[in-house]
Amino acid sequence: MITKYAGQPGVTGPSPAIWSRLAQEHATDPMFGTDLWDDFLTWEGSVASNVGKYQGMAGGYSSFESAGTTLVQGNADKGVVTAAVPATDNTAVVLKAGQVNAAVVNIGSATARRVFFETRLAKSQITSGDVFVGLAEAGLSDGAAKIITDTTGQLADVDYIGFLISAGTARAVYNLQTADAAVEVATGLAVTAATYHTFALVYDPNDDEEKVLRYYLNGREVGSVAADTLPATFPLLAPHWVVKATAAAAVAVSIDWWRLWIER
Repeated sequence: MITKYAGQPGVTGPSPAIWSRLAQEHATDPMFGTDLWDDFLTWEGSVASNVGKYQGMAGGYSSFESAGTTLVQGNADKGVVTAAVPATDNTAVVLKAGQVNAAVVNIGSATARRVFFETRLAKSQITSGDVFVGLAEAGLSDGAAKIITDTTGQLADVDYIGFLISAGTARAVYNLQTADAAVEVATGLAVTAATYHTFALVYDPNDDEEKVLRYYLNGREVGSVAADTLPATFPLLAPHWVVKATAAAAVAVSIDWWRLWIER
């Protein structure tokens, strides 16, 4: 897949300002890297005893779905999957690309190479509800509180790099369990109700400006982490999406697409 032109963010597709950093021959040649893309044009699977297994364009997914929640393909142009939770505090949907205990993204280690991740989603309302999107360790997609805790706006002490959207405000974050505390790279990022936004991460251990990790919202850089700051011992990570009710109010997240490129 090629995103060719730099400049203004794309209207509905991957952001050119991000993906133009990746040479065309690298994006399309498996000798240079692996490119995963899911536009949710297909979506099949089922849930039993709160545990779901699904198949999309990019492969398999695992999920945890609290009682009364839904995770379904919508009747939308170009494909969408919506995770919806009812007006019951602490109910959640956790969606992970791949099997529960599988992870493929190497960040921070001596052998790590470049990683690009972007996803487009919309949150149905911004008065309540927490959403996490990004990369997280394996083994977290089988429980409601393993990434977002039962405390509003609070992530669990697990390994992750991504965004937490609490009500109508997002913040760029990362955490390593063995470190002292989670790090907020950017805060106060406004999110609009029922409006699609893109959230992206770019990891480049050889970045010219020594910004080894960059965060993007709607194609604009909103924060970065220097080479001498980012921990060097992250475990393997995988794409995750989490939506959780934080009050007696229903909330849903519609995922339009996601893309992940990992350099060999």
